[in-house]
Amino acid sequence: MPAQLTIDGLTELGDQLARLPAELQAEARAITLRRATQAMTRMRARYPERTGDDKKSLRNRLKIKTEESQFSASAIVVNTSPLAAIFEFGTQARHKALGASTGAMPAGHVFIPIAVEERRAMYNDDFRALLEKAGLTVEGSADG
Repeated sequence: MPAQLTIDGLTELGDQLARLPAELQAEARAITLRRATQAMTRMRARYPERTGDDKKSLRNRLKIKTEESQFSASAIVVNTSPLAAIFEFGTQARHKALGASTGAMPAGHVFIPIAVEERRAMYNDDFRALLEKAGLTVEGSADG
């Protein structure tokens, strides 16, 4: 007697698989935007209130840039202030022509640590939960 295999619901499964990327993309877009907004709020709270020229204020120049396609979504926090890198990384001591020290500015370490924490939490918590809710198995983590 020949072997026979009957699969009921194959059409429905195909329909569900076809919708999965769009549904995941929409939820991923919301997750990335939420985490970027949270990171920007935390950064804004940690930056000093006044940083010389208010037009270059570290707090006021934080922005979120978003991009999306059919299968992806991204939200990137940027600081457009020309002082952002100087504040984040600090400066070395400088000396005037007559030898007077202008001092060194210590690194602020605000933007990068917060961005790393939020991205790690987004991968380990939010995206993992999203994929597991969709019925996928997730192994590993953003920690290595």
